[in-house]
Amino acid sequence: MRIFARNLLTEHGFRPNQILTVEGGVLRRIAAGRDSEADHIFDLVLPGFINTHSHAFQWAFAGQAEYRTRPDDSFWSWRQAMYEAANGMSAEQLGRLARQLYARMLEAGYSWVAEFHYVHHQEDTTPYSDPAHIGHILIEAAQSVGIGICLLPVLYQYSGFGRQAPLPEQRRFISDDGLYGEILGSLRARWQGQPGVVIGMAPHSLRAVDVERLPQQLEAWHQPGMPIHIHIAEQPLEVEACVQHYGHRPVALLSQHCPIDETWTLVHATHLDASEMASIVRAGAIVSLCPTTEANLGDGVFQLSEYDQLGGHWSIGSDSHVCLNPAEELRWLEYGQRLRSNRRCVYASEQQPNVAVRLVLEAIRSGRQSLGLPTALWPSDHLCDFVAFDGMDWRKDTRPEQALSQWLFSGRPVQPAAVFANGLWRVWEGKHIERPHLDNEWQRLC
Repeated sequence: MRIFARNLLTEHGFRPNQILTVEGGVLRRIAAGRDSEADHIFDLVLPGFINTHSHAFQWAFAGQAEYRTRPDDSFWSWRQAMYEAANGMSAEQLGRLARQLYARMLEAGYSWVAEFHYVHHQEDTTPYSDPAHIGHILIEAAQSVGIGICLLPVLYQYSGFGRQAPLPEQRRFISDDGLYGEILGSLRARWQGQPGVVIGMAPHSLRAVDVERLPQQLEAWHQPGMPIHIHIAEQPLEVEACVQHYGHRPVALLSQHCPIDETWTLVHATHLDASEMASIVRAGAIVSLCPTTEANLGDGVFQLSEYDQLGGHWSIGSDSHVCLNPAEELRWLEYGQRLRSNRRCVYASEQQPNVAVRLVLEAIRSGRQSLGLPTALWPSDHLCDFVAFDGMDWRKDTRPEQALSQWLFSGRPVQPAAVFANGLWRVWEGKHIERPHLDNEWQRLC
């Protein structure tokens, strides 16, 4: 199969009139060519977007917690609604919900998702006979609609710093070391090496694990190249509690105890000081930013300009799924920095003055690193992922960089025309190829 891209986004910007040759779902080569030589023709072709932070179950109540329950409503009061959603859902309901969610991610242009999975146990909080039962269901949901998935089974053991006992509403998430090892072992035995699947691991947060034991736990379970994700420094109260208990801020504390490197992704990292920021950059780790969720929860605004000046890398995630649009995440990211700095085009650079191009390139490249995928945007001899746009209402003299900017910043409801993920067409004419069946399932789920 030969795909003609009038404009193809590469590491060095857009290239005109390129043909992607795909054989058996695998990208074999990219070369200049003519549209007459191709099987399919698109105006604008980008690598697939990577969603580096997802809690599938939270989509069940996205947008339903937008009323004030107390004068100081915050992340911590929202968390109670989250617990209710997590504890009121069966494994089968979660699987059906995830299937719908992942299909919509594909329609938005995401080709891979990192699922930060901590709803491990039955509704009565006892483990399943296979303690990875729900993890398997989530991977099956992703496979059934065609999105690549990095499943991150979460280690969740405490309710707060100093090994505080879990709250009753957290019991469905809790695993001791033995049970967590069984979860990882079951997932690896079934899925490791399967196309479109990566198995990582995720200490939930420094609140939920014992940082002094974490190095030994990682040594027991981690494998070379395996992604490690952790929530960290999302809320000021979390930072204050960490300093009060340990005398150190969260990222500084983590760096003292664990050998952070390029396999790590620090989720949110909203509240950092300069030394913590520098330590992340030195380690080569990724920060997963979730701008629409962070705005929804009132978390704060990440210090992107300062982080960028140090050479830091970041990715995007939809997290609680109040938004499933990568363009929206990137727009909010840039606009947050404009509001902080009273400047425009904050993420532009001398090397890449177009903000949209630089945002998209960084989100995809670092997103791939976060999931343990090849970081090249177009890795040859791998299953191919791309997002294609057509009919974007361009003027004849519109450059591709301007078209990408329009998609990112104009708010026009432009959906990808097609998405090719993990070697197969998944979205065509803006709709998932199983959309009628998915719609019928959705009616039954609702």
